[in-house]
Amino acid sequence: MWFTTHALCGMVLSTSLTNLPWLAVTAIASHFVLDLIPHEDTSYSLNTLFDIAAGIIIGVTLWIIYSPGVPFLWGTLWAVLPDSEVLLQEMGYISRRYFPPHLPAIHGVLRGKRGIAVNLVTAAFFFFLYLILV
Repeated sequence: MWFTTHALCGMVLSTSLTNLPWLAVTAIASHFVLDLIPHEDTSYSLNTLFDIAAGIIIGVTLWIIYSPGVPFLWGTLWAVLPDSEVLLQEMGYISRRYFPPHLPAIHGVLRGKRGIAVNLVTAAFFFFLYLILV
């Protein structure tokens, strides 16, 4: 899934989970579950920068409007943290991926417009769910 989709899921989790260790486990687990759903990923490119910028802009905007507190920041961070290994591999710092849903045999792949639509619908779902929960 896109950075923004994972970030929005972490934001949603932070609305209900204030225990930081439990939030960490749940946010990382959410990354696992979302990556099992067939979807289109962005490659390390300008699209990735737009995706990350969109996630940050949405997060900062929600932070300014709702002042959700520290769990919001941690939930968002932990939800996107597993993708740091993808970035590290793309940049040549590590040779392989270790996080199970990033492995090709497990990672859900749906190429093209349908895969993009899955990301957009999932991100919109989490965005509106966050607005409902705050």
